[in-house]
Amino acid sequence: MESVIFLKINTMIINVMKYTLNLIINIYGNTLFFYRNPFFSPIRFIERHKHTIHTMHPFLIIPTSLLLSGYYYYKYNFDKSVNYTPYKYYELAIQKWCQDKYQIHGLWPQYDPDTYPTNCPAPSFVNIEDGTLLNEMNAYWHNCDSTQDFWNHEYTKHLSCIYQQYGINEYDSFQLTINLFNELTESDFDKCNNNDDCIVACFDLYLNKINCPT
Repeated sequence: MESVIFLKINTMIINVMKYTLNLIINIYGNTLFFYRNPFFSPIRFIERHKHTIHTMHPFLIIPTSLLLSGYYYYKYNFDKSVNYTPYKYYELAIQKWCQDKYQIHGLWPQYDPDTYPTNCPAPSFVNIEDGTLLNEMNAYWHNCDSTQDFWNHEYTKHLSCIYQQYGINEYDSFQLTINLFNELTESDFDKCNNNDDCIVACFDLYLNKINCPT
């Protein structure tokens, strides 16, 4: 009985936090530090760790989420020991090198249309063995062969910089790219004029679709 009450209290606190933070964001917009960081924010922390949070003491939920989001924001915005220039947006590239339908080429962090960070410090690529992710990678990010060299290349050269800037690991960065690809519309693909390679869309740091800078 006590455990049920405990979970209900935590669930209520989580819902109140999410509602309150979203309300504050709507009022103050991007003047807030946790809004300016799309990956490390109290709301994202709650979503990504909700199963762990349910087991935490109610009084620890708010300070834990705020402290972690604040730490990462400080680390990647004010900590001068991190020698890194933050990128400004993403390009989503597609290809159809060995199939009729478009597949993912990669998600590329960009400074501008001609310059971008590459080979950022990050954990080394690990072959994908997770069944769900592997099935999605084979369906939407076809490798044209039986190896994972292409995925290794894309992660090491480009997605490593998402890790460097926001701490997003290999698994999550691949999944993020697949999710963005699956949100594309027919009008997006039409822009590619049936070319084998194409920058199909651009996204801001909050993963909102934007006009690609020129």
